[in-house]
Amino acid sequence: MENKLTKYQSVHTSVSMLSQALQSEKICNVPKLELDKILLTAVHKAFSDKGQRIDPVDMDYIVDNLADSVLFACPFVRIEEIPIAVQKGILGDYGEYFGLNVSTFTNFVKLHYASSNRANLAKQSIVSTTKVYEPTESEILERDKDLLIQSFEWFKSKGFFEDHGNYIYKIAAKKLGVLRVSDERQKEYLNLGKTKAVEKLRNDLLQRPMERQKIGTMIVEATELKSGTDGIKLVYKEALQIALINWFKELLEFGTEIKDLLTDQ
Repeated sequence: MENKLTKYQSVHTSVSMLSQALQSEKICNVPKLELDKILLTAVHKAFSDKGQRIDPVDMDYIVDNLADSVLFACPFVRIEEIPIAVQKGILGDYGEYFGLNVSTFTNFVKLHYASSNRANLAKQSIVSTTKVYEPTESEILERDKDLLIQSFEWFKSKGFFEDHGNYIYKIAAKKLGVLRVSDERQKEYLNLGKTKAVEKLRNDLLQRPMERQKIGTMIVEATELKSGTDGIKLVYKEALQIALINWFKELLEFGTEIKDLLTDQ
């Protein structure tokens, strides 16, 4: 009896969560940074739940490409459905899969979106008069501020911070404008990013010999800074990572807290 009750409660909770998720905004209407954040969290949790480790380069590739892939495949799926779809996918609700990558995660969302359970609940939500609270722009801004502060605190305690997808850099530099980089330093970071990217790719040649041709091409792309290529994307990723960490170091050196920089935001 206890097992049946537990199973019923689990199913009921899942249905309730999905019903609420169906009231959230469509991903085609949310800011790109917000979608990136949801996807990044869901991807991290998926690998953690499976007990798998992922190379930072592979994680960055997933983060950089997943949003566009999901937007193309299911532009009208609701943003809070993403974690549900990924969780169900890794638990095998959508059948077997081979590896966690951009294609796999996108397929989880597609299969969730096409499921009969989702369709039935979506029909109910259309006639529902329940008003579900949605965060305001100012509340989203405050969440991003907290995320930036938490990232700096992590750096202070660990001595390093891996900014997957350069999400924190985008918040600090583009959304909040507290991280400013001169043209001269941008060139410096680009050169440092190129050196770091090529170094990582050469290490990959030793660890992934079956992908020698692909990695070799990326090395050329990174070295020559070829626009629009996977190689240059890796260079930019490393450059922005270096810029963020150097900024964190400067703040630490001068005893500056990010929350103090945000007082007038």
